[in-house]
Amino acid sequence: NDKENTLRGLSETIPGGTYDLFIYLPDGFDIANLAATVGKNKKVEVKKEMTGNVLKLSFPGQPEPVKWQIRFNQALR
Repeated sequence: NDKENTLRGLSETIPGGTYDLFIYLPDGFDIANLAATVGKNKKVEVKKEMTGNVLKLSFPGQPEPVKWQIRFNQALR
């Protein structure tokens, strides 16, 4: 959603494994909010790691699809 600076997705994962998601962040962007849920909005713990412009999100695999959302801040240019 460009107007809200939000990226959303739905990921099929493998229960018992770790799921990694990689996202490129252009210069001037950072994370304002990050959330992942499964089922009826049960929170899933997400670990984040930045290497250069690449954001790596990791969370445990679930028996149901995981809904995730990242809202970004954009620096004024």
